[in-house]
Amino acid sequence: MKVNHIRIFSVLLLFCSIISNSQVTEGLVSSYLFNDGTANADVGGIDGSVSNAYTTTDRFGCPDHAYRFYLAEDSFISLGDNFDDVTSVPDSSFSVSVWFKLGLLDNDYGVIFTKYSHGSCSENQHQYELRISADNKLDFGYFSTLSWTDMRLIQSTSAVNDTNWHHVVINYDGSDDSGDGLNRVEMYLDNILETTVLSASTGTLGNVQDGTAHFAFGARLDSWGNKCDASGSTQFDGKLDDMALYNRNLSAAEVDILY
Repeated sequence: MKVNHIRIFSVLLLFCSIISNSQVTEGLVSSYLFNDGTANADVGGIDGSVSNAYTTTDRFGCPDHAYRFYLAEDSFISLGDNFDDVTSVPDSSFSVSVWFKLGLLDNDYGVIFTKYSHGSCSENQHQYELRISADNKLDFGYFSTLSWTDMRLIQSTSAVNDTNWHHVVINYDGSDDSGDGLNRVEMYLDNILETTVLSASTGTLGNVQDGTAHFAFGARLDSWGNKCDASGSTQFDGKLDDMALYNRNLSAAEVDILY
């Protein structure tokens, strides 16, 4: 049977043009769907600046609808020194939703999103980040001072030991001081609320501070948008898609909608 490849390709393009990801809009500050082949914002007006990250297929197979980052390259997307008015005010509450797909199963400490700059950049601008741990669990770290001295690292129980697409939502509630900061963070992995542990703790518990590091996908950036870890030790290798930032915590029902 003769296959009409042009027709199949046309159907795929039509599907990709009309498919719309389920959205939760209340409290939505900024979102990046990457569906137009760029890192421009769909909501919020803060466009991303791309460095050595490349458009690729998303979880639906649609071309140029996600971004691929590589360990061997300085791959990142910078959103500049933004969002501190949401994440870094007293008792702040915010949520971040993002889809990710590992390119390497041993992508130790590869950062998914981050606002964090440190000594290798000759500055202390520690705020928060989501990364892959050495045993492929999810680590969300947040800081109460811009130095390393006041930190909490929250880790998932589940590990991601495959190269499939996964969805993660981080809920942060800065008004909750219980559990020495553990209970400030809820972590959903693939629509399941994770049992989390406080895997590291130093200093006192306070608010996330207003720093000048760039908010970024894929790598830690300093206050000028330069990559911090020249060795590639925290470079994410894989795909990222559909990031959304909210100025409140998402409910389980809303996480389900996004998933």
